[in-house]
Amino acid sequence: MHCVMLSLFLCGVVSICPLLSHAQADSAAVNRGRYLVDHVAQCGDCHTPRVAGVPDKTRWLKGSMLGFQPMQPIPGWMPSAPDITRTSIVWKSWGDKALVHFFMTGLRPDGKPAAPPMPAFSLTSQDARAVVAYLKSLP
Repeated sequence: MHCVMLSLFLCGVVSICPLLSHAQADSAAVNRGRYLVDHVAQCGDCHTPRVAGVPDKTRWLKGSMLGFQPMQPIPGWMPSAPDITRTSIVWKSWGDKALVHFFMTGLRPDGKPAAPPMPAFSLTSQDARAVVAYLKSLP
């Protein structure tokens, strides 16, 4: 009886290990994406609304009017930064694959570059997927 129980236990452990490894990889990707979005690219500076000059953490990356404009006209200038969370129209119309491509190339699905002042990123595919994983993890 103990052999049967031990066998069942070991089968369960062996079958769940790949799932745990995948969950750890997902968690690592989300953490890497959070680091890139929040600390390297500082996306919240433009994509998060402000209240009394302070980013509104309850609407993190939900889109915002920019608090600045160019001194001279810049073709294509956008006065606002869109919502970049998974509930946004951008996400729904582009999808994960196009977002990863955008973060790797700086090009939208129609082949046009991002509108200023959005910089054209050239992330590695791993970092681009991490950014998308983090954005998807947001409420």
